Amino acid sequence: MKVHKTFEEHPPNSPGIVKDIVEAKFNFIGGKIPDLLSKFITLLGNEKEEWGGVAAMKACMNAFFSWKNGDPKQKDKVPIVKDLEEFLFSTNCYVQLVIQGHPDRPSTSMAVIQGAFDPPAIPKTVKGPNCPSTIKATTPKGVCPPMNPKTLKGTDRPSTSMAVNQDVVNNTHVPPASPKTLKVKIYMGTGWNNKDFRKLSSPPSLYVKLILVHGLMKQLKIDGGESHQTKVHTKTVTPCWGEEFVFPLSRPRDVNLIVEVYDHRSKQFAGKIGLLVSERKQGIHTILLSNQDGNPCTSRLVVRLMFD
Repeated sequence: MKVHKTFEEHPPNSPGIVKDIVEAKFNFIGGKIPDLLSKFITLLGNEKEEWGGVAAMKACMNAFFSWKNGDPKQKDKVPIVKDLEEFLFSTNCYVQLVIQGHPDRPSTSMAVIQGAFDPPAIPKTVKGPNCPSTIKATTPKGVCPPMNPKTLKGTDRPSTSMAVNQDVVNNTHVPPASPKTLKVKIYMGTGWNNKDFRKLSSPPSLYVKLILVHGLMKQLKIDGGESHQTKVHTKTVTPCWGEEFVFPLSRPRDVNLIVEVYDHRSKQFAGKIGLLVSERKQGIHTILLSNQDGNPCTSRLVVRLMFD
């Protein structure tokens, strides 16, 4: 997809236009976009970046159809919009968003934006199983191959998906060799239930806390690090934040991003994951959270990581 200044090839970002692009490609049951996808469309539509919003959704759909056409069981089925939602909110898909153009102006009309389905690389995670403020580096022994999103019971009940912490949308425009800043955008979350977190309010009022921890602090078991947190999203199990935070990077290859979720009303822990920044490509990721015991749970966040 070449990016030009014409409306047809590069319409401006807005929730309505992103929705129109989705509606043009899918059959609808009941004439309504599913709730999670609708919220994600709104968040993308509010983005100002040329490579976000409309371009990001087109890449997501390209990846969906690449997966569908490559699966003999799905190839001849008529796609419905619920399939796209389940594809994007499962943690077993990887969508590549490539941006190429002038090295100093990657978002100009010279840019080329493409979407493609590709197997994920093996990620590294940091877990703190017993205490939200502690971290312990762990590396998975392997990563499950992409699975059929139909194996999910539903996007609010993704417990049947076995893959953990894999990318949903990855922007492979090459960041600086030694990036100075990390930008983290928290889009939304889903999957909170009483089974994983029995003491949460019903429904919970959730917020996300981000902590950037450098390797020396981890080795010395020092709590702290630069932190930010989102606003509280009240009384919902599918909170939508759409907030971005900037962290300075002094040693980008030795940094952990700790992501914690809490219920403001009950003051209870609601999930956590630690990400080794050097092992994460810039782009949009769906990350599966862990409970207090360090076990993966059904709750997950959709986030974007960008390096400057």
